[in-house]
Amino acid sequence: MGPGLKYHVVTIASLFFALTIGLVVGSLIVSPRVADRQQRAINRLQTTLNQDNISLRQRLKRWEQFGDRIAPIVLKGRLAGSSVAIIQTGDYPDAVASVREALQLADAHISAVITAGRGFDRGDDAVGSTLAQLRTVNPLFPSDRRELAESIASLLETGSARPADLLEQLEQAQMLHSEMDTAAASLVRYVVVIAGSRNVNDGRASRVDQPIVEALQRHGLKVVMCEPLEVVSSDADPYRKLGLNVSSVPEVDSDIGRCDLILALGATP
Repeated sequence: MGPGLKYHVVTIASLFFALTIGLVVGSLIVSPRVADRQQRAINRLQTTLNQDNISLRQRLKRWEQFGDRIAPIVLKGRLAGSSVAIIQTGDYPDAVASVREALQLADAHISAVITAGRGFDRGDDAVGSTLAQLRTVNPLFPSDRRELAESIASLLETGSARPADLLEQLEQAQMLHSEMDTAAASLVRYVVVIAGSRNVNDGRASRVDQPIVEALQRHGLKVVMCEPLEVVSSDADPYRKLGLNVSSVPEVDSDIGRCDLILALGATP
């Protein structure tokens, strides 16, 4: 699809409304003859803009149809034999479906889908308190958020967790939800983090994303962050400020975004 066309339509519409307001206000202080000329000019401009918008929408539709047809051809086989994990840290669960679709088109094996829960996004003291309760049952449980992120990264890298009931207990504590393919033939090589916030400057990137991304990278996994088109608050800039050296893919719920995601993962034809 061609996202620039949508922005062009919005820009033209904004200019039209601004011009209309200016002409209407101006007509209040000029003669009826001048006002009539202005109104005719507005009508001609509106007709032209309507025709342009119809043309742009038609072009946009053709771009979308082209993207639908070309994406399977471009992506086919690019991640064949590779195991990929999806981790949703942000507020857009619907983006998981788009990421799944892209990975499946590239013939990747989706080994795990993990969603960071409300318990993971609480303050350090609250997270530590929850983990302390789990440690009273099993001392192998991590003691803080950083160790928890390390446990998740180790699980994805090696396919085994310590303790064995790690995921089950974390889910009960609302720390995360996971779907694991225990029959995966190969271990995870790539991780797609789905970020993006519905609230501006909520600090989630530093609380949740940073420890997870850094742990994944320490375990040698390649991480790519992505966000949906209509994200309210992008995490791309917070990632840069936090020094998280990962590729950032916008609009992952578009054909262009899905193609960008697979290419950002470093796949070769």
